[in-house]
Amino acid sequence: MVRASVPAVLATVLLAAAAGQPAAADGFYSGFGIGQFDADNDSTFINSAAWNLFAGYELNRFFAVEIQAEYVREGSDTNKFDMRAEFGGWMVSPALLARYPLADDFELFLRAGASAVDYRLVNEELGVSVEDRDVVPVFGFGLRTRRLFLEYVNYDRLEGTYLEQLRAGFVLRF
Repeated sequence: MVRASVPAVLATVLLAAAAGQPAAADGFYSGFGIGQFDADNDSTFINSAAWNLFAGYELNRFFAVEIQAEYVREGSDTNKFDMRAEFGGWMVSPALLARYPLADDFELFLRAGASAVDYRLVNEELGVSVEDRDVVPVFGFGLRTRRLFLEYVNYDRLEGTYLEQLRAGFVLRF
Protein backbone atom coordinates (compact mmCIF):
# COMPACT_ATOMS: atom_id res chain seq x y z
CA MET A 1 0.00 0.00 0.00
CA VAL A 2 1.26 3.47 -0.79
CA ARG A 3 2.42 5.23 2.37
CA ALA A 4 1.73 8.90 3.10
CA SER A 5 4.61 11.11 2.01
CA VAL A 6 5.57 14.75 2.13
CA PRO A 7 5.07 15.23 -1.66
CA ALA A 8 1.51 13.87 -1.42
CA VAL A 9 0.63 16.19 1.46
CA LEU A 10 2.17 19.18 -0.33
CA ALA A 11 0.30 18.30 -3.52
CA THR A 12 -2.99 18.19 -1.62
CA VAL A 13 -2.34 21.65 -0.20
CA LEU A 14 -1.39 22.96 -3.67
CA LEU A 15 -4.55 21.46 -5.20
CA ALA A 16 -6.71 23.16 -2.63
CA ALA A 17 -4.93 26.49 -3.18
CA ALA A 18 -5.22 26.24 -6.96
CA ALA A 19 -8.95 25.46 -6.96
CA GLY A 20 -9.82 29.11 -7.67
CA GLN A 21 -8.18 29.21 -11.12
CA PRO A 22 -10.31 29.72 -14.27
CA ALA A 23 -11.91 26.82 -16.13
CA ALA A 24 -9.96 24.86 -18.72
CA ALA A 25 -10.89 24.90 -22.40
CA ASP A 26 -11.13 21.65 -24.35
CA GLY A 27 -7.95 20.77 -26.21
CA PHE A 28 -4.38 19.61 -25.83
CA TYR A 29 -2.45 19.47 -22.58
CA SER A 30 0.80 18.00 -21.30
CA GLY A 31 2.56 17.79 -17.98
CA PHE A 32 4.84 15.99 -15.62
CA GLY A 33 4.59 14.37 -12.24
CA ILE A 34 6.59 12.78 -9.46
CA GLY A 35 5.46 10.10 -7.09
CA GLN A 36 6.00 7.24 -4.72
CA PHE A 37 5.96 3.85 -6.47
CA ASP A 38 5.33 0.57 -4.63
CA ALA A 39 6.15 -2.92 -5.89
CA ASP A 40 4.89 -5.27 -3.16
CA ASN A 41 4.33 -8.99 -2.69
CA ASP A 42 3.46 -11.02 0.40
CA SER A 43 6.78 -10.45 2.18
CA THR A 44 8.64 -7.52 0.61
CA PHE A 45 7.62 -3.90 0.18
CA ILE A 46 9.69 -1.96 -2.35
CA ASN A 47 9.22 1.81 -2.30
CA SER A 48 10.86 3.95 -4.93
CA ALA A 49 10.59 7.29 -6.69
CA ALA A 50 8.88 7.60 -10.07
CA TRP A 51 8.68 10.36 -12.70
CA ASN A 52 6.26 10.71 -15.57
CA LEU A 53 5.66 12.88 -18.63
CA PHE A 54 2.28 12.90 -20.32
CA ALA A 55 0.29 14.42 -23.16
CA GLY A 56 -3.43 14.31 -23.69
CA TYR A 57 -6.44 15.69 -25.47
CA GLU A 58 -9.71 16.71 -23.79
CA LEU A 59 -12.43 15.34 -26.05
CA ASN A 60 -15.07 17.25 -24.09
CA ARG A 61 -15.83 18.22 -20.51
CA PHE A 62 -16.27 14.55 -19.49
CA PHE A 63 -13.63 12.55 -21.42
CA ALA A 64 -9.95 12.82 -22.33
CA VAL A 65 -7.37 10.52 -23.90
CA GLU A 66 -3.82 10.49 -22.60
CA ILE A 67 -0.46 8.82 -23.09
CA GLN A 68 2.36 8.88 -20.59
CA ALA A 69 5.92 7.70 -20.23
CA GLU A 70 7.02 6.76 -16.73
CA TYR A 71 10.35 5.91 -15.17
CA VAL A 72 10.51 3.96 -11.91
CA ARG A 73 13.86 4.26 -10.18
CA GLU A 74 15.13 0.87 -9.06
CA GLY A 75 14.31 0.17 -5.43
CA SER A 76 14.86 -2.81 -3.17
CA ASP A 77 13.81 -4.40 0.11
CA THR A 78 15.06 -7.28 2.26
CA ASN A 79 12.43 -9.23 4.20
CA LYS A 80 12.73 -10.88 7.64
CA PHE A 81 14.21 -14.01 6.04
CA ASP A 82 17.04 -11.99 4.42
CA MET A 83 15.51 -12.51 0.99
CA ARG A 84 16.05 -9.53 -1.30
CA ALA A 85 13.60 -8.10 -3.84
CA GLU A 86 14.27 -5.36 -6.43
CA PHE A 87 12.12 -3.58 -9.00
CA GLY A 88 12.68 -0.81 -11.54
CA GLY A 89 11.78 0.04 -15.11
CA TRP A 90 10.03 2.11 -17.79
CA MET A 91 6.36 2.23 -18.72
CA VAL A 92 4.32 3.64 -21.60
CA SER A 93 0.64 3.93 -20.74
CA PRO A 94 -2.21 5.05 -23.03
CA ALA A 95 -5.50 5.64 -21.19
CA LEU A 96 -9.02 7.03 -21.32
CA LEU A 97 -9.95 9.48 -18.55
CA ALA A 98 -13.56 9.84 -17.45
CA ARG A 99 -13.89 13.25 -15.80
CA TYR A 100 -16.51 14.50 -13.36
CA PRO A 101 -16.40 18.29 -12.95
CA LEU A 102 -16.97 19.41 -9.37
CA ALA A 103 -16.65 23.06 -10.43
CA ASP A 104 -15.43 24.86 -13.56
CA ASP A 105 -11.86 24.53 -12.34
CA PHE A 106 -11.84 21.33 -10.24
CA GLU A 107 -12.59 17.74 -11.26
CA LEU A 108 -12.46 14.11 -10.18
CA PHE A 109 -11.26 11.64 -12.78
CA LEU A 110 -11.00 7.90 -13.37
CA ARG A 111 -8.22 6.38 -15.48
CA ALA A 112 -8.54 3.11 -17.45
CA GLY A 113 -5.92 1.87 -19.87
CA ALA A 114 -2.95 -0.39 -20.36
CA SER A 115 0.73 -0.08 -19.59
CA ALA A 116 3.62 -1.55 -21.57
CA VAL A 117 6.19 -2.22 -18.84
CA ASP A 118 9.90 -2.76 -19.53
CA TYR A 119 11.15 -3.91 -16.14
CA ARG A 120 13.74 -5.65 -14.01
CA LEU A 121 12.39 -7.72 -11.11
CA VAL A 122 14.41 -9.79 -8.66
CA ASN A 123 12.72 -11.72 -5.86
CA GLU A 124 14.92 -14.28 -4.11
CA GLU A 125 12.06 -15.70 -2.03
CA LEU A 126 9.94 -16.48 -5.10
CA GLY A 127 12.99 -17.55 -7.12
CA VAL A 128 12.33 -14.86 -9.73
CA SER A 129 14.95 -12.87 -11.62
CA VAL A 130 13.42 -11.31 -14.71
CA GLU A 131 14.24 -8.60 -17.22
CA ASP A 132 11.21 -8.55 -19.45
CA ARG A 133 8.43 -6.59 -21.15
CA ASP A 134 4.77 -7.08 -20.43
CA VAL A 135 1.42 -5.32 -20.78
CA VAL A 136 -0.78 -4.87 -17.71
CA PRO A 137 -4.10 -3.10 -17.13
CA VAL A 138 -3.98 0.33 -15.48
CA PHE A 139 -6.70 1.78 -13.25
CA GLY A 140 -6.56 5.02 -11.31
CA PHE A 141 -8.44 7.95 -9.85
CA GLY A 142 -7.54 11.45 -8.84
CA LEU A 143 -8.24 15.15 -8.51
CA ARG A 144 -7.22 17.78 -11.03
CA THR A 145 -7.34 21.56 -11.25
CA ARG A 146 -6.35 23.64 -14.24
CA ARG A 147 -2.64 23.33 -13.39
CA LEU A 148 -2.18 20.61 -10.73
CA PHE A 149 -3.15 16.98 -10.14
CA LEU A 150 -3.01 14.28 -7.47
CA GLU A 151 -3.58 10.66 -8.51
CA TYR A 152 -3.47 7.04 -7.32
CA VAL A 153 -2.69 4.45 -10.03
CA ASN A 154 -2.78 0.64 -9.85
CA TYR A 155 -0.85 -1.41 -12.46
CA ASP A 156 -2.10 -4.89 -11.51
CA ARG A 157 0.59 -7.59 -11.08
CA LEU A 158 3.88 -8.65 -12.64
CA GLU A 159 5.40 -11.98 -11.58
CA GLY A 160 3.39 -12.01 -8.32
CA THR A 161 4.28 -8.40 -7.47
CA TYR A 162 1.57 -5.75 -7.06
CA LEU A 163 2.41 -2.38 -8.61
CA GLU A 164 0.90 0.96 -7.55
CA GLN A 165 1.77 4.63 -7.43
CA LEU A 166 0.71 7.84 -5.72
CA ARG A 167 1.77 10.90 -7.72
CA ALA A 168 1.31 14.63 -8.02
CA GLY A 169 2.32 17.09 -10.70
CA PHE A 170 1.69 19.96 -13.03
CA VAL A 171 -0.55 20.28 -16.11
CA LEU A 172 0.28 22.65 -18.99
CA ARG A 173 -2.59 23.54 -21.33
CA PHE A 174 -2.39 24.72 -24.95
